[in-house]
Amino acid sequence: MSETQRAITILTPSHADAASTNVQDRTVKNVVARLPPERFRVAIFSGEEPDSRLAARINTLLIATRQHRNTARFLTRLRVARLDIDFYPRFGPFDHIFLVRSKLRLKIAVVTHVELMMNESKSTAEITTISIREPNTVFANPRYVAETVRSRFGIEAGTMGKGIDRRFFFPREQEPFQPHPPVVLYAGSFEKRLELIIPRAVRCSQVQSRLFPSMFLIRRCG
Repeated sequence: MSETQRAITILTPSHADAASTNVQDRTVKNVVARLPPERFRVAIFSGEEPDSRLAARINTLLIATRQHRNTARFLTRLRVARLDIDFYPRFGPFDHIFLVRSKLRLKIAVVTHVELMMNESKSTAEITTISIREPNTVFANPRYVAETVRSRFGIEAGTMGKGIDRRFFFPREQEPFQPHPPVVLYAGSFEKRLELIIPRAVRCSQVQSRLFPSMFLIRRCG
C-alpha cells in the first residue's frame, strides 16, 4: 500500500472490554465497530475479554492493560506505529503526552467527543483544556450539547451519534398492530436535559412515557 493509500491509524484510550458499561467505552466500541478496517487501523486498550465485534475486526490492536505502569508500556508498544489520530482522550498522563504534541513535534490530530452539557459546574480547567480547547476537532452528542460547547467556549462542535449495537437493536420486519397507546421509553442519562422532556410528556396524554436511568436497565438486564 502506498503512502497516500495507507490505513489511518487511530489510538483511543478507551477499553474494548465486553463487560465495560462505561459511557465512553460503549460509545467508542460502537464507533470502532463501524469503521472500515481497510481504511482505519485502531489501537484500543483491553484488560478483559474484548467485545466480540472488536476481537473479530481485522486491523485492530488490542493493548493489554494492567494495574500499574500502563503509560510506559503503552508508549513502548506504540512507538513503532505511526499514529494519526487520538480519539476521545481521557484525563491522565497518557493523554497529556498527545495534547502537548506541538512541543514534542508529534504529527497527530486529537478528536474529542462531548456527551455532557457544558455548564458552569462542568467547565473545570482540566476538562476545558483536555476536552474542549486542545483537540483539533470537537464533536458532541446530542445537538444541544454542541450548542453548550459553543456558548461556553466559542468553539463550533459537530454532532456525532454514538450508534447502536445491531446485535441487540434491529428493525422489525413488519410493525405489529398496536391497539394500545404508543409507549415512549427514555433509557438515557438523567443529565440530558430531562427537565425539557417531562413537561412535554405530561401534555401528551395519548402517549405513555417510561423514564429509566441507563444504569438501572443495565443492572436489571445484566
